Amino acid sequence: MEYFILNSRGLPVIEPDARVWDLWHRADPRRHMLCTDWEVEDGLVIVETCFQGFDLRPSEQRGDGHPVLWDTAATLYPNDPPGRRGVHLGLWWWDSDTAARMGHEQAVHDIQMEWGGDERGGNGSA
Repeated sequence: MEYFILNSRGLPVIEPDARVWDLWHRADPRRHMLCTDWEVEDGLVIVETCFQGFDLRPSEQRGDGHPVLWDTAATLYPNDPPGRRGVHLGLWWWDSDTAARMGHEQAVHDIQMEWGGDERGGNGSA
């Protein structure tokens, strides 16, 4: 498996050392790109877009085109009962920073159309 980190210009580059990748993955705040949250009648919706640093596609699909290194996850955290696990609303994969940012905005829009509410976290970085 190939591991990727973001260079000083924010572009993904291969990191051959898994230990260096692991340290970068845990520490670099640029990995968490966007986070938008808002209240709905049933709880709190959170949409987060992250740079994962490895190709998310199944191994048999890797090697075709650009690696898919970003994802957007949408989760509803219900009000009742307190502490209940989140409900998965969607997961999308992206092969570029630009696609990930556009996809985040589209996911927020689509989920707001279905669930209602206005974001309170804006679309700034996490």
